Amino acid sequence: MLGLLALILLAAALRARHMNEPLWVDELHTAWVAEAKLADVADRAAVGNQTPLFFYAQWFVCSLFEPTELTYRVLSLAAGLLLVPTLFFMAREVSGSQWAGWTAAGIVAVDRFSVIFSCEARPYAWVQLATVVHLYLGWVCLGAIYQPASKLTLRLRLAWIGSGALLFYLHYTAVLIVAAEVVGWLVLRFRFPNVSRSGRLLGIFDLLGLALVCSPALPHLLMINQRRANWSEFVRVPTVLSFLTLLPVLVYVGLPLVARMTQSRSRDASSVSRGSAVWLTILGCCLFFPLLVTWVTTVSGLAALYLTRYLIGSLTVAILIAGSLLGQLEGNGRRLVAAVVLAVVVLLTESAISFSGWIPADVAWPPLLHRSGVGAKKEDWGSLVSHVNQQDPSGRWPVFLVPDLIEDRELGNSQASKLHPRISREEFCLFPLQACYELRKSSLPPLALASLPAVLPAESLERLERAGGGWFIIRGSRSRLKSWQQAIEKALSSEGDSHPEIQMQRFGKLGLIWGQPLPD
Repeated sequence: MLGLLALILLAAALRARHMNEPLWVDELHTAWVAEAKLADVADRAAVGNQTPLFFYAQWFVCSLFEPTELTYRVLSLAAGLLLVPTLFFMAREVSGSQWAGWTAAGIVAVDRFSVIFSCEARPYAWVQLATVVHLYLGWVCLGAIYQPASKLTLRLRLAWIGSGALLFYLHYTAVLIVAAEVVGWLVLRFRFPNVSRSGRLLGIFDLLGLALVCSPALPHLLMINQRRANWSEFVRVPTVLSFLTLLPVLVYVGLPLVARMTQSRSRDASSVSRGSAVWLTILGCCLFFPLLVTWVTTVSGLAALYLTRYLIGSLTVAILIAGSLLGQLEGNGRRLVAAVVLAVVVLLTESAISFSGWIPADVAWPPLLHRSGVGAKKEDWGSLVSHVNQQDPSGRWPVFLVPDLIEDRELGNSQASKLHPRISREEFCLFPLQACYELRKSSLPPLALASLPAVLPAESLERLERAGGGWFIIRGSRSRLKSWQQAIEKALSSEGDSHPEIQMQRFGKLGLIWGQPLPD
């Protein structure tokens, strides 16, 4: 097992580089939830469209240790590292091949998306781990149904229901994996029709049981559904080609599939075990069904869900398919060649290891493939807040935050609907400054401003003039920062040729503007 230990250490090394990077805005929402009172965790998670399960665990960790970047990310890191041996043992168990286990574990150790979500204080790394466990339990259940000598025990059925509920309560979009399983069952029903009526009934009862366990979340889902039009602001309308490029389908599935198809026909389909056929059928459905559903809902405008983080379970499925297909190859020589080719392509196009220093940026790159490496979020909230606290320790000047959140668009609109019965829109939009990186104490509490349009409201200008200056924290693109700089200058200018004093600094994708109005 020294090889597996080496893979875990490699995975840890690739993830350790990012553990102390500044939290970005999504992670600051996690910090804001985790630093609340236990009774407020569910409400704060809900207002951010999240289930509370992961955040209760974060709250517990933060109650034991001092809140830091590492504290918030340690749960995701644990899931990301556990995923390596879990994939190894389960892929080996299902496929009956060491090659399948090594391939799956090796890919997930270096895969850039797996590294990203292992270093992010969000539940997606746990969704990956729960997906693997749930699909394995489902495969064992199906094996018991399709093999008369096996018995489907109540304990096994409850484990499948429990793992499905865990997926759902980690992130609502993970329910697409369960839906894809149902599609897989239907496909298997036609492929292997000799399933007993009792087996089908047990599957229906288990689905009903899972639905019952998940039903308490229905009110929250209905509330989220009312906001679904907002998601189109950060989810682009996908193209047809993006169906193959959003996730590394071409690399993780395409290459092993080509190797499998070029294999001689001496080993016909009948010699492949039914268990492997069932496994690959379920995996294929769990990869392509969520991709298809989210692609259609996004293109049609029904719900913009075509985003990598919402399909992270399907990414893990693609890795499992790579291992399973490679494990089915005949002969160690063929497997070795396929593994080497796959490893080279993965390292160059889909790994967290950057080769930008070796490969010039202007070198022609294969179409439909990414370049390896992990880009930073570049939101240095810690340095920005520290700068404000050092320059204005007494809190003399007010702080105005332009958070560039979907929810901030309705700030100042008295007719806007409530975000949450117990959390105001203003309180929610200030969460980046209320957790982990806290502003110095001041008699002037920070004020959130709508990011669009770039206009300084009259009451904010009055507060600025009374204090004799103020700080503006602006999140967004360079054009967003420039438009706000112009808006602040215009608001603080007086008639004539004089211009107000404006100072601007950038902290990655964050801008900090200090403005002082002209004297009367």
